[in-house]
Amino acid sequence: MINQECEGEQIVHALVKNALDIYVEMGKRLIKYYEKDFEEAMLKKTATFYSQKASNWITSKSYEDYMLKVVEHGLLIANAMELQEKKQPDGEAPSIDEM
Repeated sequence: MINQECEGEQIVHALVKNALDIYVEMGKRLIKYYEKDFEEAMLKKTATFYSQKASNWITSKSYEDYMLKVVEHGLLIANAMELQEKKQPDGEAPSIDEM
């Protein structure tokens, strides 16, 4: 479902909302389940999706077209930093130079 939404396809947002509502009902003290069971998988799938997209774009598009695709798909530094933070084993945020 994550890949479908990233591709611009319509998904049933109510399903995602219902899943998130379950975590909300469990309360903040159980946020680790949300982070482990949902957020971790979602960020991993999103990172994989855009990594594959970027690889395809780099090999098949001009630099200008590649950058237009990046902007079009919202691959901004803020998103990249959040994904990168999740990949950092020590929880240390990456510098902009690492991006």
